[in-house]
Amino acid sequence: MPKHENIEDYVKFSTYGPNMPWVDNRLPKILKMATSFYFRFAIPDDNMRAKMDRPGLMGLGLRLMNRLSDWRVRNRRYGFPVEYKIARFTKDVLIARFGMFRRLREVM
Repeated sequence: MPKHENIEDYVKFSTYGPNMPWVDNRLPKILKMATSFYFRFAIPDDNMRAKMDRPGLMGLGLRLMNRLSDWRVRNRRYGFPVEYKIARFTKDVLIARFGMFRRLREVM
């Protein structure tokens, strides 16, 4: 943590616009990625667990995402998130623009 000149510099904190120069700028993006994507697969609710137990490609893909997400969350390794980028592309482009893979919308 950097040394500040006076006590007022420490008091300038706000949750709406935090002034924390010691925090890496990538942290908000990593937190959003972890909470909105990886936690969903690493810590599945009953609905997601039922989808993982289904036979076929959807179930297999979700089980693989469960293993990978569990590893990432446990080890706090979020660098080079290929599966996250593929999921975002699928959701933003293939599903939203072209209407493809609509069944995936419910799990992403």
